[in-house]
Amino acid sequence: KAILNIIIPIGIILMLYFNHLGIQNMIYQNLQIQLFPALQNEIEITTDNRFFILFKLLEYLIVPIFLFIIALLFYKKNNINQVKNKEYSLFFIIIGLSASIPLIMTLKQRGFYLMPSISFFVLGISIFILPFLKHYLSKISRKTRFTIEVVGISVFCIVIFFSLYKAGQYSRDMDMLSDIEYLSSKIEKNIIINTDQSNREDWLMIAYMSRVGNWSLLVDDTIKNEYYILERSQHLPDYLQNEYIETSFPLKKYKLFKLKR
Repeated sequence: KAILNIIIPIGIILMLYFNHLGIQNMIYQNLQIQLFPALQNEIEITTDNRFFILFKLLEYLIVPIFLFIIALLFYKKNNINQVKNKEYSLFFIIIGLSASIPLIMTLKQRGFYLMPSISFFVLGISIFILPFLKHYLSKISRKTRFTIEVVGISVFCIVIFFSLYKAGQYSRDMDMLSDIEYLSSKIEKNIIINTDQSNREDWLMIAYMSRVGNWSLLVDDTIKNEYYILERSQHLPDYLQNEYIETSFPLKKYKLFKLKR
């Protein structure tokens, strides 16, 4: 049964891969344009120190690591050799390491690349320090415990409120996102939009258009779809001037053309 649980998902993935040209192109482009060049330090070098990402990881985990060390000292002092669910703690920490350590292979490193691993580190450390926390929480007064619970719930509510307050606001790529959000309210979703060859590697544009409008971009002028999108600095090819007309949408970063009827 365990073998089937592994073979069946792999079989489905292979079936989708060999029967879907779009998936093959996406994987090929990610490998050839993103992964392999990044491993060879040919694109987007963001640091000259391979261990930058590890220092960033320590920065993000400084509080959990501090608690981990305190708990470890407590267990040593009290001769506690068996920590409950220690194997689960180790399991989550290993997952966190596997999602962060390999980043030292490339000089293309950014702090947000660590986000998927942080939750696993926190889960693993939380399981490890749980007996330590229970020991000290059992010794404090009911009033103090109540105060801690109130503070904890208050902080949680503040974080939720702040997240809801910031929802829909942009911290980067503001012009791009505002244009795409605007277009999502003006044209139909789930369609293919033509674009220029130079945009085929604009991964931010591709990702945002897919997430917001579920649009796919096509770099093939022999297939004329309803819309053609370009950046403000780009120009519609001469052979398409009689095929498309520019829309009057008040966009900041892009301009959208519509197929003439």
